[in-house]
Amino acid sequence: MAEEYPYKEVHALFCFWDNSRSINFEMEGLESSLQNYALNSISQLHFRSSIKNENGADLDDIRSWIKKYSHPDHLLIFYCSGHGEADKCGRLTLYPQFRPAKDLIEDQNCIEWPSLYEALCTHSRSDILILMYCCDAAAAINDMPQDLTTSITVEIIMACGANELAGGPGVTFHTALVATLKKMAMNRHPFSAAVLARETASQMRRWKSRITVLIGERHHNHFSIPIYFRSHNGSAQRPILLKPSGVKHPIRQRRAIADIMGAENSWQK
Repeated sequence: MAEEYPYKEVHALFCFWDNSRSINFEMEGLESSLQNYALNSISQLHFRSSIKNENGADLDDIRSWIKKYSHPDHLLIFYCSGHGEADKCGRLTLYPQFRPAKDLIEDQNCIEWPSLYEALCTHSRSDILILMYCCDAAAAINDMPQDLTTSITVEIIMACGANELAGGPGVTFHTALVATLKKMAMNRHPFSAAVLARETASQMRRWKSRITVLIGERHHNHFSIPIYFRSHNGSAQRPILLKPSGVKHPIRQRRAIADIMGAENSWQK
């Protein structure tokens, strides 16, 4: 007997640094793939890159999004793109610039992963699927408070391991994720986030094999494989499931995160 799909609504939040050059490319890919899953809304947040110590406002925006859409029958999808750096203790921090020089870290705006995770999970009544596209992504596992997820399931698909670069020549976590979501949409049965992680990793391995033939063995170390992690506390929490709808649906709502907080610059359809 097929497993009943547990979610009545699915909402997504995509976060980028405001100086990223790939925002439009990543958004177009994610939207085109998620149209097959009948999302109820997509929201977008740009982390502030140029204002030091301003990430408290960004975290407040995330909390507002959680407050608006959190419900036991909802699934929340959080996609975060940027650059990650793990310190000597393995703690992950997100930055707007690529692999910051050690003597410049103090001068850059940043968001510490534990603070981001707390903003997502503290008041959520919904299961949360986190998609992390940054270097050192799996370092997130090292510093994740378990007591925040006693009644919900939180699963994370991370672009790479700790101390690894995300992606490689012609291959990125984003492009593999988009390709996998489109492929999985051809099967109308629900599938787990764990399967999504496995198939995304398989897609990257296939691309890696093809590109290695073209450009040689010296590029092997540039390819990182996604890591999957499920946060749990020993209770019988359900696995996160995604359900293809069988047809493409227009996204019902597109929102800038400011709209959720009552601003007037709405781009809702």
